[in-house]
Amino acid sequence: MSRLRKGFTPHQFWTKSKTGAGFTLIELLVVIAIIGLLATISVLMLNNARAKSRDAKRLSDVQVVRAGLEQHWIEKAAYPSADPAVNLGTGTYQVLGSNGFEASPGTGTVYLQKIPAGPNANEYYLYASTISTGYAIRFTTELVTTYGNPGTYYAHSGSVDTDSSSK
Repeated sequence: MSRLRKGFTPHQFWTKSKTGAGFTLIELLVVIAIIGLLATISVLMLNNARAKSRDAKRLSDVQVVRAGLEQHWIEKAAYPSADPAVNLGTGTYQVLGSNGFEASPGTGTVYLQKIPAGPNANEYYLYASTISTGYAIRFTTELVTTYGNPGTYYAHSGSVDTDSSSK
């Protein structure tokens, strides 16, 4: 400290000895790269979880509609007709009652007060029934489900498969 002038207060950052505090540029870059990698993996896992959630909602919705259609079958011995196919949950296809699909609030015995629509905006389940003894509900999946690989499926009164014909 002999080089200091009289009247000046010495500061630690002016001294030549380093105490080892701080990080090097390489250390910071490695930490930033690891954080970026973890963030990317988290986003991918979150997207996968969201797709699984949407598929679960689709499968649940289709089962609910099928149950309502079976109640209609028990009372009327026929499924509601829809030729050409219609988007369920829209317009005059919001309620399932003893008179078939109707606009809300529905008349007669109501089996489904609200027909579900798909989990995404503007996603609907397509219902077709050209014969009163069968129907097909079209829906799509994003990931592998209990029905198989991602793709378009058709729910019928007794099964779910890739065949679009009303059974």
